[in-house]
Amino acid sequence: GGGVPLPSPTACPTLSSSFSAQQQQLQSSSAFLASSLKADPSDHDATILTAFSLAQTAHVEASRVLLVNRGLLPLLEEWLTSNVKDLERQAVSIVASLCARSHGDDDSSGTNSNNSNSSSSSSSSNSLGSGSLDIYTRGFIDAKILASNILPHLLPLASSNELEIRGHVAEALADLSRQAQNRSSLVRTGGISSLVLLLGDAAGDLDAQAEVAEHALTALNHLAMDHQ
Repeated sequence: GGGVPLPSPTACPTLSSSFSAQQQQLQSSSAFLASSLKADPSDHDATILTAFSLAQTAHVEASRVLLVNRGLLPLLEEWLTSNVKDLERQAVSIVASLCARSHGDDDSSGTNSNNSNSSSSSSSSNSLGSGSLDIYTRGFIDAKILASNILPHLLPLASSNELEIRGHVAEALADLSRQAQNRSSLVRTGGISSLVLLLGDAAGDLDAQAEVAEHALTALNHLAMDHQ
């Protein structure tokens, strides 16, 4: 039909190498998660190692949908309620990674108008090919998280005595709150109380907890948009 053919991954050595590396990484992640689901939960050290490895994998955007589709969320539910600090720490880190998005990805129903400067700069960086997940993929991951028991198990950890855990909880809630369709679930499950708790704790030690306070304020501001 006279159309211009698109280059295949093998047409360019650099593109081919990048594509192959990504495919190998995803295959490795899939195989690792499959073996993790079969692991003996009574093997404490192996479980912690599994959680740590999956936390590292979840930092890679391209792996997140695969992890969710292959059964990661039920594992996270167990780890979040394990009362084992090492597992809680890795679980909240994974949840924060699954919820992560760039700050230019706020819902257009008010967030962008309040942060026009940051949005325009983020849009510029995204247009340069940051590799961020598209809005539909992020929406799919958010929906899976909110349909699970992740949020009810995550919110109590806002009172954790570990700053790292509280920080990941605040980060996850801030990112989830950026999309309007997520906000009713956050409110319904008690997210506002958890965010107020996080903010109150952070206010007592802003030097160490400035980032927690920022995330909590961001989430509260987003949730308030639906009631203006």
